Amino acid sequence: MGYDMETYLATSQADNAQYATSVARGYHIQQADAANADGSAKCTVIRYTSFEDGGENDYQYMGDLVYTDGTSVAGTEFIYSIDKEYGNGEEVEAAMKAITGYYGIDYSRLDWVDVESRAE
Repeated sequence: MGYDMETYLATSQADNAQYATSVARGYHIQQADAANADGSAKCTVIRYTSFEDGGENDYQYMGDLVYTDGTSVAGTEFIYSIDKEYGNGEEVEAAMKAITGYYGIDYSRLDWVDVESRAE
């Protein structure tokens, strides 16, 4: 309540970045933002690697998706892990593509930008 889309996303993005760079201590941190064609749905996602066993296929994702109908704003937070080597990473990514796709956001076109990298 009381948030517009931009304020909500900016606050969540800052919180997630602080977590990833301090508490989670990911070695490689990336961030991406996306919106649908008319701007009624937006998401921001941050991911970091090497959180589990140092494998380059391991990712932890944290993000937020907001949607407006022009009157009210609804937001959801999500956190998920992908281990492409041993786990069900493809299924998890397919689910996230379906969720964002429902709102008209093409998850596969997220433009990942490096935020921070740490040497082991």
